[in-house]
Amino acid sequence: MIDAYITYLRDVRRMSPNTVESYARDLGLLGAFAEKRGVQAEAMTRQDLEAFVRQSMSSGLAPRSVARAVACVRGFYRFVAVERKHDGSPADDLRPPRAWAALPKFLSLEEVDRLLAQPDTGTARGLRDKALIEVLYATGLRV
Repeated sequence: MIDAYITYLRDVRRMSPNTVESYARDLGLLGAFAEKRGVQAEAMTRQDLEAFVRQSMSSGLAPRSVARAVACVRGFYRFVAVERKHDGSPADDLRPPRAWAALPKFLSLEEVDRLLAQPDTGTARGLRDKALIEVLYATGLRV
């Protein structure tokens, strides 16, 4: 059934090759997880799917990658429900874990001083560069 879904994504939904490849990888992980549990991927329960999400997080996948995998799994189970003419799927309200907000990286005071000392203020271009750097630093703008 996984192969049929991948074919559907590629031929009917016309998803990009990279997306199809990512979904195939995610569904391969789901299939391996189901095999370990001794069930077919399309027969997994809600508890199995939640365990799959927990294992994905604990295996070191980034929250965004896990979120993509959850979206893929939800789509797969919708496809299974349509193909088998079921009303719902165990993944209907499966939610990905929250992604942690990444903190911006910043320069130390020594790095800022070194950066401000770089332009040659004896030239017009150097004065311009120093002014731009000071504006960026003073206002907190990011390049």
